[in-house]
Amino acid sequence: MNKIIYHTYCYIFNHKYKLPIIFAVEPKILIFKKQFMENPNPNFKTIQLVYGSLIFGVIAFLLFTVSSVKQMFFSYLDGSPFVFLVPVFFIVGVFLSPFLFKKSMANIHKDESLYAKLTKYQGANIMRGAPLEAAGLMAVAAFMMTGNTYYLIFMFAAVFMMIAYFPTKIKFSNSIELSMEDQEKLNHL
Repeated sequence: MNKIIYHTYCYIFNHKYKLPIIFAVEPKILIFKKQFMENPNPNFKTIQLVYGSLIFGVIAFLLFTVSSVKQMFFSYLDGSPFVFLVPVFFIVGVFLSPFLFKKSMANIHKDESLYAKLTKYQGANIMRGAPLEAAGLMAVAAFMMTGNTYYLIFMFAAVFMMIAYFPTKIKFSNSIELSMEDQEKLNHL
């Protein structure tokens, strides 16, 4: 085992101390890194975790907002500009979401490794969820400012669509051309 020793200085109550920092370098670390790069399982769970956090962000903001709104009512026309702004945000998010996903998916090539495909798929899923999350957050913000529960219809619709788009291994394999080797790796996770 090779050891690399660096020294740093630490000041505690105006006294200077020289502290050694030892780094151990072993070949096993490099082997572990290679195995981690070849095993796409943690990467797919990361995709699901990141996308789930988009959904959780909207729901957490709603829970915080519901606890802080004093008076709630339901009205299609409450005189605020949000009556038109929130539905427009939602419609733009609904149409922009699949467009951005397809555009991001076009950058994935068949000859890339499974790890590279999963990394690009994660970015494509974030691009698909972000417009819907923005629409949901806009609806919750409008509810927070006005107290009108009408806007929550759009928030729940956006969250429902985000849940419907939640990434799974089946959706991944259906949306990307995988080689037989990549398909077997994905099936054995």
